[in-house]
Amino acid sequence: NNDLAEMLHRFPYLENHRQLKALKSAGIAAHHGGQLPAWKLLVEEMMRRGNLRVIFATSTIAAGVNFPARTIVLFNSDLFNGHDFSPLTATEFRQMTGRAGRRGRDKIGFMLTVAGKFMDLGHIKRMLFSAPEDIVSQIKNDFAMVLNLLLSQRPGDVKIIFEKSFAAYHQNRHEKSLSAATKLWKDFIKHLRFLQQEGFVDEDGRLTDDGYWAARLRLDYPLLVAQCLRENIFPQDDEKVLAAVMAVFAYDRNDEINIIIKNMPPRLYSSLRKISLTIRPLTQRLKAAGFETAKFYPSPGMSMYLWAGGKEWNEVIKETGIAEGDMATLVLRTADNLRQITSLKDTHPDVAACAQKAREMILREPVLFL
Repeated sequence: NNDLAEMLHRFPYLENHRQLKALKSAGIAAHHGGQLPAWKLLVEEMMRRGNLRVIFATSTIAAGVNFPARTIVLFNSDLFNGHDFSPLTATEFRQMTGRAGRRGRDKIGFMLTVAGKFMDLGHIKRMLFSAPEDIVSQIKNDFAMVLNLLLSQRPGDVKIIFEKSFAAYHQNRHEKSLSAATKLWKDFIKHLRFLQQEGFVDEDGRLTDDGYWAARLRLDYPLLVAQCLRENIFPQDDEKVLAAVMAVFAYDRNDEINIIIKNMPPRLYSSLRKISLTIRPLTQRLKAAGFETAKFYPSPGMSMYLWAGGKEWNEVIKETGIAEGDMATLVLRTADNLRQITSLKDTHPDVAACAQKAREMILREPVLFL
């Protein structure tokens, strides 16, 4: 197949992919979050060019990737939202079943539902006659957003922004209760007060010196990372350890990676312990102020330590037991976190330089392929 040969020339690492034989011999492929990005791209391209007969995909993928096919087969009526399973919405159902029927090739598309433990046929029937849900605004306050807004806005200006947001427009059309703008504003003030308490914003609502560099940290947990930077806890001369500890912050799941940890290097253990002791008081203050806090796990750090140390991809996967897709996602998120640290070369030059080297060490094939 010339199309497959072209893709394998582009991604030579996939020559040894364990599912390549099934793709070649039967035109069957799987596409899900546990796969390497390069493999998923190959599968998408082979499907787009009409080289696959069957593609197996999770409901999450099927609702978000355009895979036109003559027939869609549903085995479950729910969708994993990152935390738990919830029934398909009308919009998600239409996104998935809308793949049935290939434009220019089929006059009609088919949807099959397979009865089973995770299939509620009654729910599917209701979805057939349900209109898509309204678009819902996803705007919400977090510390990264508040710090970023304060780079260019005064608190009073932020209130006006909320009043003109889509969230306010949508809710004002449908509800007479407390407006979305008012809720966003009250939550903004809650975040602002905490930032003032921690010394990132002054009494007049302006960023302090620490607030200015912290505003560059577009991370999930900017205050925790900023606290480590304030106290010079991050390693400045060990790229492997820095990559590992940033992987702990970058990991975005609510559960531990089920991997095997053997003989954690002393420097990594020591660094993780220092970070834990450093952020604990701030975490307690966040909880006391009514903010959600995350639980951090050491296993992502160990996985990244092995990869940053130069181990081959297959060795890391075998040694830790982590899924390839999960590891690839962890590498990309860690690289992005490290990129944020490199932006602080004017205020934290040593750790910024170390972060740059660490990022270069982890961004390599098969994760980086474009």
